[in-house]
Amino acid sequence: REFEGGLFACPVCGFLLPFPPYEMESAKGSNKFCDSCHTQFGWDDMIPPDSPKGYLKSKWEDLREVWLKEQSGSATAGEQLANIGIEL
Repeated sequence: REFEGGLFACPVCGFLLPFPPYEMESAKGSNKFCDSCHTQFGWDDMIPPDSPKGYLKSKWEDLREVWLKEQSGSATAGEQLANIGIEL
């Protein structure tokens, strides 16, 4: 999702990034890192060729769970997650 000012939300933690995590046309990961959850798009959330539908979303949920444990109730985490439609 693109935000005002050309920012994009990290699909794992909702942190606003100055680049799209994925190329829109090919859905290829950018190989760049999120400064908040440290996900490397296209690597940490790599999709195996034979993966079932919904695999990527499931992978983001797993990565998010790890990140949230590291945040331990941070108010910033809740604000970030609101960028991707998730409420704590």
